Amino acid sequence: MADRSVIVLGAGGHAKVVIDLLQKLGRSVLAALEPTSPAEARLLLGVPVASEQAALSKHSSESVDLALGVGMPTQDPIAGLAARRVLAAQYVARGYRFPPLVHPGAVVGADCALGQGAQIMAGAVVQPGSAIASFAIVNTGACVDHDCVLGEGCHVAPGATIGGTVRVGRESLIGIGATVLQGVAIGDRVLIAGGAMVIDSVADDERRLGVPARGAR
Repeated sequence: MADRSVIVLGAGGHAKVVIDLLQKLGRSVLAALEPTSPAEARLLLGVPVASEQAALSKHSSESVDLALGVGMPTQDPIAGLAARRVLAAQYVARGYRFPPLVHPGAVVGADCALGQGAQIMAGAVVQPGSAIASFAIVNTGACVDHDCVLGEGCHVAPGATIGGTVRVGRESLIGIGATVLQGVAIGDRVLIAGGAMVIDSVADDERRLGVPARGAR
């Protein structure tokens, strides 16, 4: 059976990247959704931006797939990751399906598991034996080495590098260009600042920055 058409939740920068990925996979993207009706008609990479009510009233969970195109606010990224998961859960409860998405320019090794709605972006590398949970993002040019486990809704930002057998918890952020050494465990809702180097494990809800990474208030 041919792939179903897709509606993207969100109409900002991350949605633009997701639409580009879908188009490169040859998927038909019907709309990008904003919470309310757009002030004026506009397109995002040729895709009409619409309100949820206008778009989903025409398409049931049996006829379209969804893709999570909601980004992460810079002011409070951990809260943003939690909000993404809540939004996705609302649509899953309504019967909608979020297929995992892998950019054709990414590399995913053998024996990897991708949860629903997981996104592997352009230039990313996920090495064999890794598990990427539902709605996690491995963003542009990020590297995840062998046998890693990324928790639900976490985000490995562009250019970050994660060594082998690392565990990253739910709704945690590994910032742009950060490095996590092999074997380290990162808890839930952790923020690793851009450019940091994490050399030891990090408990839930902590903030780390610097080289080597230390606690931050």
